[in-house]
Amino acid sequence: MLCSLVGRSQVYAHLEIEDDYTVTEDNGDNWSTETRGTYMVRFYSDASMTTRIYPTYAINILFGLDPSATSPFLPDGVSQNGQYLMQEGYDLLASDVLFYGSYSNNEGNSYSRSYYLRLLSSPDYIIIP
Repeated sequence: MLCSLVGRSQVYAHLEIEDDYTVTEDNGDNWSTETRGTYMVRFYSDASMTTRIYPTYAINILFGLDPSATSPFLPDGVSQNGQYLMQEGYDLLASDVLFYGSYSNNEGNSYSRSYYLRLLSSPDYIIIP
């Protein structure tokens, strides 16, 4: 059930990356380096992020790709419709998510992709950039 904040205090939301790590693979013909980690949505009572809060109701999180992302697709591990119903008391959006990947092979082909997410406007929160 989606809950509206009508009659509730407005919350501020900030998208954060935690526990990021790099994975490198090289089999002689192909090699890659990927940066993965966890997206968290933290909620605060003010835009200065001085007081963290834990909502006691579900919040509908809307997200999309940041303009700096080079991939046209959302990364694996996150809801592909760009919505996530964050249950009360939680702040985890998605874990083990690919942020950036660089890929090459011995034929000289190489490319990179970035999948940086950003929060989108919602009546349930105010975005803190």
